[in-house]
Order: sequence, then structure tokens, then C-alpha cells
Amino acid sequence: AKLQAAQAPAPSIFQSNAEVIKKIDAGAKALEQQRVGLLQRIQKHEDSLIECADELDYATENLDYIDEISKIMSTQLDQIEREQQEAILGLQGLLNKVRINSESCQLLSRRKWTEMSDEAKTLLEELDNIKKC
Repeated sequence: AKLQAAQAPAPSIFQSNAEVIKKIDAGAKALEQQRVGLLQRIQKHEDSLIECADELDYATENLDYIDEISKIMSTQLDQIEREQQEAILGLQGLLNKVRINSESCQLLSRRKWTEMSDEAKTLLEELDNIKKC
């Protein structure tokens, strides 16, 4: 058996090289397919990143717009608060004037009643004097 194996023609170097080349070609094709697959995945990720960047830009613009509106509203609220304080002070002033006027009216009313009461007494006295006559 050893003799037969030794007598069998050895594969030629060209046949061995051809098989190696076929295996290398197959490996190269497989690597190329992997490379193409990776490039496609990278492209998808790049597209996703671009989309995220666009959304981030849009969100940033919205935040800037909201910030501007917030500043305007804050300024308007400050103005409203000032106007309310002025109105409260004005109403307090008017209330004080009404109180003063009310007190003045009460004093005048008391004086008038006193004067009228004095006049009524005088008239009654005169009436009594007339009756006596």
C-alpha cells in the first residue's frame, strides 16, 4: 500500500497553487461582501446621525423661540405688576379721601343737627313766650 501511494503521481504545483488561488479568491469575495455590508451599515448610521442633527437643530430653534417668548412675557408680567401696584396705591388714596370726606360729612352733620336743635329750642322758647302773652 505504501508502494502504491508512493507510485501515485503527486499533484502538480500548479494544481496546488490553483486551489490556493481559488480559496484566496473566495476569501476575498467574502471580505468584499462584508466590506460592502459594513459600508451600507455605516451609511445608515450616518443618515440617522444627520436626521438626529436636524432634529436637534429644530429643537434648539424652538428653545430659542420659547426663550424669547418667555422674556417678553416676563417683561409684560413685570409691567402688569407695576400697573397693579399703581392701581392699588391709587385706590388706597381714593379710599382715604372717601374716609376723610365721610368724617367731614359726619362732623358737618353733627354741627347742623346741633344748630337745628339750637334753633328748634329757640323757636320753642319763642313759642312758649308767645303762649304766655
